[in-house]
Amino acid sequence: MNYLKELNAFREYVLRFHLPTSAVVLWYTLMQINNSTGWKKRFEASNSIVNQLCGLSKQSVANARTTLIEKGLIDYTPGKKGVAPIYQMLSVLDQLPYATKDSYTSTNTEPAQDQNINPTTNNDPSFDQCEEAKWNKLKEIPKQKERRKESKSEEDAFIVYEANFGILSPIARESLQEWIADMGDAMVIAAMKLAIKSGGQTFRYLEKILQE
Repeated sequence: MNYLKELNAFREYVLRFHLPTSAVVLWYTLMQINNSTGWKKRFEASNSIVNQLCGLSKQSVANARTTLIEKGLIDYTPGKKGVAPIYQMLSVLDQLPYATKDSYTSTNTEPAQDQNINPTTNNDPSFDQCEEAKWNKLKEIPKQKERRKESKSEEDAFIVYEANFGILSPIARESLQEWIADMGDAMVIAAMKLAIKSGGQTFRYLEKILQE
């Protein structure tokens, strides 16, 4: 899956087929989470993390998720006790008309300098002022992500952990925060990757690696 092609295709999709604002926000959020996990075909994402990043209520996220599933934009496996839900991003290109799809799959697919397309400039009546504000907010996501890396890097470590290991208990969260303070975000995430490769996706196993 080509990240830039999918972003461009999704913008085109939203212009052609009206999606609720909550569904648009959820799609971008899931793309961010998938990016943090290293672009796995299927990835775990706890409900608490998804709700927090979307800034939506539990019910709004559930409704948005149903919309994306019905539109063929994501696949979803509900979680169970101790196991986070599993998502899969499905190609938006497959949902576009052939003529439009060809424009994104041709050999000359260099992205434009300004990727931030404002759908309201296309005179689409389906976008009201509220949706325009949401799109403007979505354009700030990459900048906000960079600011979080600089000022609150430990937040990324928490996202990586819960996307790959599961939900942290309050005690484990406090312990992980201490490890981040002592060793830094990059080292803790590196230890997480090592734990995943070794098949030891538990907090206890992660701590053993950090203690070595």
